[in-house]
Amino acid sequence: MSTAFVLGNGESRKIFPIEKLKGAGTIYGCNAIYRDNPDLCDAIISVNPEMTEELQQAASENKINSNTKIYGCLLYTSPSPRDQRGSRMAA
Repeated sequence: MSTAFVLGNGESRKIFPIEKLKGAGTIYGCNAIYRDNPDLCDAIISVNPEMTEELQQAASENKINSNTKIYGCLLYTSPSPRDQRGSRMAA
């Protein structure tokens, strides 16, 4: 079994020395993590078209390690049952 680390882009990552993860497993990051850590992630996943475009631009300008894979995906959440039957707040 291989080790993988999945890092978000929130403030909590700043309290942990994430640089120490390099070499300990595959590192997956989210969205703009490259801004503070351009050489850390093996792959970066973006969750909206604007972020995917920014990542592709950063890669083309060599602001991200050339070995880093970039994956763009769109998150879609289907409507909840409440949305389907209408809000309780409706008049």
